[in-house]
Amino acid sequence: MKVLFFWGGPGNMDPQFGNPYARLLAEALAQHGVTMAVAGSLNLWRYVFRSDIQALHFNWIAPHYAADSLPKALLQFVSFVAALLVAYLRGYRIVWTMHNLYPHEMAFPWIDRVIRLLTCRLAHAVIAHCQHAATLLAQHFGRTHCVHIIPHGEFITPYRNTISPEQARESLGLSPEDFVYLFVGNIRAYKGVAPLIDTFTTLEAEDARLLVAGRIHRSYQGGLPASATEDSRVVLKARAYEESIPADDMQIYLNASDVVVLPFLDTLTSGSAILSLGFGRPVIAPAVGCLPELLRGYGCGIVYEPHGQHGLKHALQLARTLDIPRAGQRARQRAESLSWDSIARLTLAAYGITQSGPTPNPLPQGKGL
Repeated sequence: MKVLFFWGGPGNMDPQFGNPYARLLAEALAQHGVTMAVAGSLNLWRYVFRSDIQALHFNWIAPHYAADSLPKALLQFVSFVAALLVAYLRGYRIVWTMHNLYPHEMAFPWIDRVIRLLTCRLAHAVIAHCQHAATLLAQHFGRTHCVHIIPHGEFITPYRNTISPEQARESLGLSPEDFVYLFVGNIRAYKGVAPLIDTFTTLEAEDARLLVAGRIHRSYQGGLPASATEDSRVVLKARAYEESIPADDMQIYLNASDVVVLPFLDTLTSGSAILSLGFGRPVIAPAVGCLPELLRGYGCGIVYEPHGQHGLKHALQLARTLDIPRAGQRARQRAESLSWDSIARLTLAAYGITQSGPTPNPLPQGKGL
């Protein structure tokens, strides 16, 4: 089988790109006789009359119709839905991974809703990353049949992890005695970075440090609070969204930390949480989306209730009582349990394949199709 993957992120499988999800999934599927190629264009019409493709797999839908004006959004919406219907009628297998319930930034919410309802009607299979996501899928879009619960895979292998914690801290000007909280990832409104900084600065521990490392998303308008520069315990390593974070910098940030804090206001899945677990870092996160199913019961972090007035602050304080080496070991074990081979096997069922093909297919080279 040949699958065309509409990633909505990098246009190819080059490991230089920041999010390795598509490449890792493709490598795992190749071992089971499935060739996955990342679409080089979001224009679905380029592919619906191809005879060499058997399945269309969508990850993020929003890039197919996103626009800065309603007329443009409507035009792209109609074009995408029409192409999807043609693909369905021509016998392509259609699969959607509901990575997010809705886009994090919605210009035209009713379009977002209608297009998801239509996608759920046409998709032969929908993938949810956890049971909670599957429940939301049923509640919001009425989809209950052919729903496959497949977790997000680990991010251990794509990132170098060779620097010691001592070296990492020295490069950042941090002391070995500091207790370092880390936020890592794109800085966007829904990720709660501003409330995290404000909450952290109320802590009285002089040895506490908050390291904020990531790219400021182009949609982020709020800015960081004044306390980010007024409190010397806050270490900012933020950069413009157009600037990529070198892979070696990522390992420096993670290995310099004691715990990773991801105070999302709203989310389903988190690549940053998966990445942090792979580096053996306990994760502090709210009970939203798939995060409780990822973290609870594994001894690899703290899950707090996000709606209480002091939930985040209490979690930050509670982190000081963790057995960090033991929690870090559990974090690594949790990441290792999310193997891409097991995820590929589950994905085969979403593709309508009951068993692996006899011969692995080579990975596509270059920039996709």
